[in-house]
Amino acid sequence: IFIIPSISFQTNSANGYSSGQSFYAVNDSLNSSVSLTDRNSNGYNIRNNIMYRHSFPKKGRTFSVGFNTTFTKNSSENILDAAYRFYRSGAGFDSLANRFTDNLMNGNTIGGTIAYTEPIGKNAILQLEYNPSVQKNKADQQTFEEENGKYSVFNPLLSNKFDNTVRTHNAGVSYRYNPNRDNMLMFGVNYQNTILESDRIYPSVSSVSQPFSNFLPRLMWRRKISASANFMMFYRAGVNFPSISQLQDVLSNSTPLRVSIGNPELKQAYSHYLMGRYSFANSKTGRSFFANIFAQTTTDYI
Repeated sequence: IFIIPSISFQTNSANGYSSGQSFYAVNDSLNSSVSLTDRNSNGYNIRNNIMYRHSFPKKGRTFSVGFNTTFTKNSSENILDAAYRFYRSGAGFDSLANRFTDNLMNGNTIGGTIAYTEPIGKNAILQLEYNPSVQKNKADQQTFEEENGKYSVFNPLLSNKFDNTVRTHNAGVSYRYNPNRDNMLMFGVNYQNTILESDRIYPSVSSVSQPFSNFLPRLMWRRKISASANFMMFYRAGVNFPSISQLQDVLSNSTPLRVSIGNPELKQAYSHYLMGRYSFANSKTGRSFFANIFAQTTTDYI
């Protein structure tokens, strides 16, 4: 039985000054901004991993089951004091912003692992595995404008409450071949079914549910070329889901010259990753040489 806990805390404070300009066209009037920001944030991450593994009398036959959890909490407070000048048809318009934003994000993930290995002949092992998980995240952003020296005017256009849930079922099979200590070949494929659900609670209620199904192949080859040199090649396919801040459709205009907003309909990003490594180490002379090459391609990149 293996139990691996992990706890981390973080606290950050930052003050910043920024200015910017934008042009509509060559020799056209420009917009400008000057802003001061004061930001404080804190949070924690708690991770736990429990695994039980049983070895049968037959060498290479094993059964293991695992359970893992993750809990996160992040909160931040941001004060913005900014001045802007916008030009329209040759006329200038001034605008001031003095606002306070409170942003709270909570998340938790519960997952499991079931794996079984079976020897095939003397030099090969077949593995079957299943990995389910549920990830839930909540975000609550409230923005207040300054009036009479207090941040007392609630701004609904810059406030948002958003929930996100990712349910995943991942099952796969892999084959590992070790004819000797100098060579190893492993290849496998997983099938993953995921449902991404995004729920906006405020300022209006809306829901987006997106199902995804993917085959995720993987391959690893390691060869010992000589007593001092080794070569390894690794390939895998994987998916990445948008974060809750990327899904949360709340307007961010702390820099009005570059306004942004999240998109609840963002899809998963599907990536192929390839790595090759050559290593040489001579213990007698103390010389070593390493060469690495990486390649990655992503569709629906966020």
